[in-house]
Amino acid sequence: MTKDEIFQPKDETTGGQTFQFRAFSRANWNSYEPNDKPSTATQLNMNTSISANIDTPAADQDYYFFPLKVGQTAAEIKLNFTANVGVTFWLVQKLANGYLWSTPQNIATTDTGKTFTFTGLPGNTAGTTTPYGIMVRVWGANAAAGIEWYSLRAGVGDGYIASMNQINNENISRWYPVRGQLQAANYLTLSATIKDSQNRAIPGETVTFIVRQPGITQTQTAQTDVFGMATTTFNFGSCLSPLAPVTYAAPGLPTDHWQGTAEQGEWMISAASAQPVAPNVGANTSDTIEWWRICQETYLGRW
Repeated sequence: MTKDEIFQPKDETTGGQTFQFRAFSRANWNSYEPNDKPSTATQLNMNTSISANIDTPAADQDYYFFPLKVGQTAAEIKLNFTANVGVTFWLVQKLANGYLWSTPQNIATTDTGKTFTFTGLPGNTAGTTTPYGIMVRVWGANAAAGIEWYSLRAGVGDGYIASMNQINNENISRWYPVRGQLQAANYLTLSATIKDSQNRAIPGETVTFIVRQPGITQTQTAQTDVFGMATTTFNFGSCLSPLAPVTYAAPGLPTDHWQGTAEQGEWMISAASAQPVAPNVGANTSDTIEWWRICQETYLGRW
């Protein structure tokens, strides 16, 4: 249940009295139960994030199975958990009567928040009835502990940054005299699309957008949607280091003339599972894209 519900039944056949009782959601209720053994493991798609809990220390254990996508040869697992929680990973193959297990990989309690990468995976074929996948077991490792919360995400490990876009939606009609780069004034809307090696969108990926201007760096994160696209908007304060004023005008005579200042900025993104667009930059970080911000303008007249 997601909210309290109140029932008021009345026994009409015997003339009994009206009574009330309330059913309410249990604290830290785990919606993925029952998944206490491999045969009842919760099956989830790659690129799925969950939050759950160990509700009975030293007794409860939760199993999750993430089938590999068709042709997927790399996967990444990331967990956040407390020191009272134990975690084990396996590469498994799901058979009709159970699982074929590989060597287990136990995770130290100090490894919370880290990303673990599996490479050289066999990859599934289309229509297979015995898929390979990652099995994750989470259990209560301390009998004296209370209810223990954890979060888990499994995703593809062979993603790439398919596109990066910057949008001018301020309706700027006059342009600082620099061509070939986006210009903005008060805000900048950025987007990026993340796909896997099979050109399929990766939803639920955290994308970090980094915008740099002279003297200031802003960072924001956004999640990719079902199309693999993440979008965010940066709002700007005052320019800190504008260039000297320049006079400019739109083509044609006569035309309006302006005097304005501007400063150059750049932006990039980082995504956990995505490699960069170009092969000559650091892993998981995109090439930078430059843009110009118009800081201040003064109308000079029309001539």
